[in-house]
Amino acid sequence: MKSKVLDSINRVTDDVLNDKESKVEGLSRRIWAQNFALITASAGVAWACGSSKGGSDAVAATTYALADQKSDAATMNIALGLELEAIAIYTAAAGLNVWDTSASGLAPTFLAVAKVFLGHHTAHRDALTAQINLLSAATAITPVTAKTTTEYLAPYPGIATLSGADGLLTVLQVAAEREMNAANAYFSVIKSFKNVDLMQTLGGLSADESGHYGVLNAAAFAHAFLIGKTADTKLDQTLLISGALPPFTYPRKVRS
Repeated sequence: MKSKVLDSINRVTDDVLNDKESKVEGLSRRIWAQNFALITASAGVAWACGSSKGGSDAVAATTYALADQKSDAATMNIALGLELEAIAIYTAAAGLNVWDTSASGLAPTFLAVAKVFLGHHTAHRDALTAQINLLSAATAITPVTAKTTTEYLAPYPGIATLSGADGLLTVLQVAAEREMNAANAYFSVIKSFKNVDLMQTLGGLSADESGHYGVLNAAAFAHAFLIGKTADTKLDQTLLISGALPPFTYPRKVRS
């Protein structure tokens, strides 16, 4: 059984590291959709899944009112704040003592995957910053600036001292939880945009975050199994902003 788990998680991580994420993203989006009953077959879902088809409520650029531009820019700033948080958390996590083979033979691979995701978040930050700057002359809204690393890590007491196999599990759980919440947050605002290009941008970000969640969720499941933890192992609630159950307990209802 352990060899099957290793083979499975190695295929997932290889897809990410070899820039062949389509299969991973497809599976993770299905899991994400099944986990959130509020997601329906709307235009927002079409954008979140990367579709170029389907209607939208976005207005043409010629009727892009100033009030709508300000609303869109403000919403993008919220998204930018989430990306800045993700960059800070991934960067801090990369420096923890949980990534060598003493924690898990898979740990170095998991770190490589995390660095790929960090690159994605950096690209997200740049894309959102560019979009906000395009509107800034009219809206006077500028991109939010990053907080300090200490501020971003304040909701995660004890993270800096994590080590070993249990510490690696906690890091994977926290990362998966944040990606899941970001995917859900982006989806919830997609339909609020009045500009179709911005709808596409946020839809793409939402799809990326759900893809990250799927990979990290699988990594947490695999690592928990390999170190003798059960799928019901709960993450210390003080390490979760949302207060939700640990993300890697969710797919129990949707695994196939």
